[in-house]
Amino acid sequence: LQIVHTFNLSVVFILFSYLSMYYLKTVRRAQAELHVLATTDPLTELFNRRHMTYLADKEVERFMQMDKSMGVLLIDLDHFKTINDQFGHEGGDKILIKVAEILRKHLRKQDLVARWGGKEFLVILPEIENGDALLTAERIRNGFLDYDWHASIDIQVNVTISAGVIEFRQRETLSVAIARADRALYRGKANGRNRVEFGIA
Repeated sequence: LQIVHTFNLSVVFILFSYLSMYYLKTVRRAQAELHVLATTDPLTELFNRRHMTYLADKEVERFMQMDKSMGVLLIDLDHFKTINDQFGHEGGDKILIKVAEILRKHLRKQDLVARWGGKEFLVILPEIENGDALLTAERIRNGFLDYDWHASIDIQVNVTISAGVIEFRQRETLSVAIARADRALYRGKANGRNRVEFGIA
């Protein structure tokens, strides 16, 4: 009887241990999924605006303590409303997904990229050399020109971007830096689109 009792206790202990491990794994998986939902844009899987603001503020703190430059790019898709009107929101969504892929392809692992608005994307370039932010923006712009949109998403369209580029200044806030990039971006729009403009003021 003692042997049977010991065996039953062992079985109960093993089952309890298994259930505990299963529960912990389930909780951790749910927490990871919630973190992804809270920090990423569901369509493009880039960072969302709120999480990007948090990460960018951390990079600003690091920048204030370092000698290297930090770049900010604000990128906007040209004539995206016309594309949506022509191909519908489903076609527009397909394009936005590919936009995210192109951005990731032309950025470094340490760079931060987010969907900032409907068709706007914000890129933070930590620890870059002077002038490299502008080169990065041009590389991205050319990546859009070289991309075969028809072969990728079966839509006869050419997508171009305009971008405002700035280099972060000491004692500058993130909002001020983004505003400078935004002014440069809309200067590019005014000058004909499919352009990269460097912001000074």
